[in-house]
Amino acid sequence: MNLLQTMALLLLLLMTTICQAAEVRLKDGTVVYGTILSMQDGDDLVIDTSFMDAVTIEWDAVVSIKDTQVVEIELFDGQR
Repeated sequence: MNLLQTMALLLLLLMTTICQAAEVRLKDGTVVYGTILSMQDGDDLVIDTSFMDAVTIEWDAVVSIKDTQVVEIELFDGQR
């Protein structure tokens, strides 16, 4: 496999990972891609990323979330 084929394969794998991940946009313009793990105390969103492991983001910093998977939400009173 030559260098060009290797680079194309790596790019394809990266795009596949990004396409399957949630996209979280922050107020400062940062975009974080990963799997949403939890919401802690209603204040912090925890996301598992490919490159930084689990990342905790303050909820006030989040502008939008897009995900390709169904996200189950449970309210403080137990409703889903």
